[in-house]
Amino acid sequence: MWQLTEAKRGLLINFLTTDQSISFVGCVVQMALMILHGTGECLLLAMMAYDQFVAICHPLVYHTIMSKQTTMANVILLVFSALVTVPTISVILVSYAYILVTICRMRSLEAQRKAFSTCASHLTALSLYYGSVFLVCVQPNPETASACNKILSVFYTIVIPILNPLVYSLKNKDVKASAQVRVLNLSRKVIC
Repeated sequence: MWQLTEAKRGLLINFLTTDQSISFVGCVVQMALMILHGTGECLLLAMMAYDQFVAICHPLVYHTIMSKQTTMANVILLVFSALVTVPTISVILVSYAYILVTICRMRSLEAQRKAFSTCASHLTALSLYYGSVFLVCVQPNPETASACNKILSVFYTIVIPILNPLVYSLKNKDVKASAQVRVLNLSRKVIC
């Protein structure tokens, strides 16, 4: 039997109705996915173009140019990566600068603590993600760091997204208490 998923059913209903509107959240999600995929596609196309340029214009030195040494391909990748990361990191830094100024202006220590507590899970997720990405980017010798880069890549593409629900749920008092008990029990076992 052929069954329609909810997404396909919604798409078919949207095609058949005269009202072609989309919710605000749906629009934001659609735009974010479009920008993400578009950026990835641009990066891939640029790298492929450079690869083709080297293969056709400099075929005898292709393997030398495209080797794992610090090459033009790495520079192009770095430039395009910077075009993606610099604006996003700028938004994060400006946002947290304003948050920090606002927290410092609060007179109540309890209000400051609550504000920091609100930001703690997001700061933890940011630190885990950008910390591992940063470690991949600053490897002095790419040939010796290949295994480390693979591990870090798995970390920021798989492990961190898996940990995000836990990190963001640490604001929940029950989850926080359970995590503290687990850490205490684990530390007691290690000490003993």
